[in-house]
This record gives sequence, C-alpha cells and structure tokens, in this order.
Amino acid sequence: MVFLKRNTLSFCQNNETKTIKLPVPLYLRPFLYFKLFLRLFRIDIRCFDRIGGNYYFFFKNHLYCVEKSETSLLLKQIHRFKMSSPLYFAKSFDKKSILFGDYTNGDKNNKVNIYSVSKDDGLKIVFSFNPGTVKHIHNIIPSFDNNFYWILTGNSDLESGIWKLDKDNNIELFVGPSQNFRSCFMCETKDNIYYLTDSPIIENYINIIDKLSKNIIHKIPIPGPCIFAMFDGQNILFSTSVEPNPDRKRFLNNYKKSEIIRDRSVHIYKYNLQNNETKELFSVKKDFHNMKLFGFGNANIFINNNTVLFTPTGVKYYYFKTVEIDYE
Repeated sequence: MVFLKRNTLSFCQNNETKTIKLPVPLYLRPFLYFKLFLRLFRIDIRCFDRIGGNYYFFFKNHLYCVEKSETSLLLKQIHRFKMSSPLYFAKSFDKKSILFGDYTNGDKNNKVNIYSVSKDDGLKIVFSFNPGTVKHIHNIIPSFDNNFYWILTGNSDLESGIWKLDKDNNIELFVGPSQNFRSCFMCETKDNIYYLTDSPIIENYINIIDKLSKNIIHKIPIPGPCIFAMFDGQNILFSTSVEPNPDRKRFLNNYKKSEIIRDRSVHIYKYNLQNNETKELFSVKKDFHNMKLFGFGNANIFINNNTVLFTPTGVKYYYFKTVEIDYE
C-alpha cells in the first residue's frame, strides 16, 4: 500500500512502513496544512504506477522514480515537463515500461510526444504527432490483441479522435476528428469499442462502436464529461466531472457549470458490458470555488477486488477523503 499525506509518501508492506519526503518548493511549504492552497498550487501526486520494482509518478510537472530496496527508498527526478501531468499511465505490451503522452495547453509549433520510461532504458520519446495535429494526449491503451495502441486525443473538433499506433510506429486515425470522439477512456471486446466522451460543450455518452463498420451502434447518456475510469473485465467504473464551458472566456463563468452538464454533482457509475446497464453508486455536490483556480469537480477511480475506491476533488465534505463502495 502507498499513502500520501501532505508532502510525505509512505510505503507499507509486511507491517513495515517506509517514508520519503516529496520535494515541495520552500515557498509552498507553509501552505501544506491548508486544503484550499493544496488545490490552488496543485500539490498532489498524479499517475502513480510500478514497473520493474520501481515506482513512477508525476508531482508538480516533474516525473519521479522511487527505487525501493529492502532497507531504503531513493527518490530520483527523471525529467521536468512543460505540463502539470498526464491523465493516465499505460503499461507497454511487455510490461517492462510505462507509456504516457504530453498533456499541455498546446503550442501549434511544437510536436506532441508519447514517452516511454523504464528502469533499464530511462526516458525516451517513442512517437511524435506533427505540430498542430492534436493539442494533447488523453490516454494510451494497449489493444485487445496486443498488436497496437489506441491513442485518445483532444480537445477541439479537429484534434479529438481515436487513433491506432502499431509496433512500427505507423499511425492512423480510426474515428474522428469530432467532439463525438473526444474521450479519456475506452475499453474493447473482440467486436466492439466502448468509450466515454469527455466534452463540456456537447452531451456526453457511453458510445459503443462496431470495429468493422466504425459506426456508433449504441449510445447511453451520462450526466457530464468523463475523465477518470477503470475497467475490471466486465464493468466500467467511472466518474463524471463538473466543469465550466471553455467557450465562455469570462472570469465569473468559472464558478458556473457548463449548461450541458446535468447537475452540479460528481457522479460515480458502474456500467456492465454484458447486460448494458448503468448503475449510479454515489454522488457528491461540487463546491462553489472558482473551477479554473481550484480545479473541476471530479473523482479519481481505483478498483480493489470487488470494491471501487474513489477520491473526490473540488467537492463538498469528501474532498481529501477516499470512499470505498462494494459494487458487486
């Protein structure tokens, strides 16, 4: 088990706990005891995963590695990026490296890269989108047959799509570009693709695509954009976010939800692929802080056996708490 409390990362195994301090800048340390400042300065860990005995994560736009031995922990900074963090880590086909993509506001003169990091090879660029093609990469997902990667990109109509990147680094646009194919998460079966849309400007759905025809064959409405989700082999566990309309460039608008989002709550759902049913597991109200400064209403999702763990952000009562629900 791994826990984060303020700037201390704790690793618990076999009734033994080892801790390591995160490199919070000196000017931010007085704010570690104030939740609102933690949100304002984005003092949290993103995209945590383990490969080859090492732990990798993002913190304050830096990629770090924790090398764990029987007696000690060693924290190493791998690289500083011009982004806060990616949304997801993905494991490579051989499970020996972690993949992630650039998640920035985007400069149309710069390439958008996909990176690989591992214990043996360090950090390297494995693919680059040409400048102006996409704004950023939402997710990278190994295909059903492990022959290629699905790449989910955003955010405008011309940048949003689902791509296929093969092992020889040949890429093709599978569906898109369109807001209808703007997504942060998908999974697949032999015949179909299931993806959740992530748009604050059009209605959002769980969409099912027939792989052969590439047509959307079924749509299930959801109350808002989906950024975070996981798949357990039968169910998609996901959260919906509360965020403003990005087309309205006014400061006061950042307190108001987009008109297409059903209500001012973060919802946790289970969608079963076999019976095509969606069940709400939990909901919590978004707080009234500025969403540009203090973040959207959202919840990160984790699956632990037959329970779902979720950590809400930007909400009332449950912020900085982890909730566990048995969803079977």
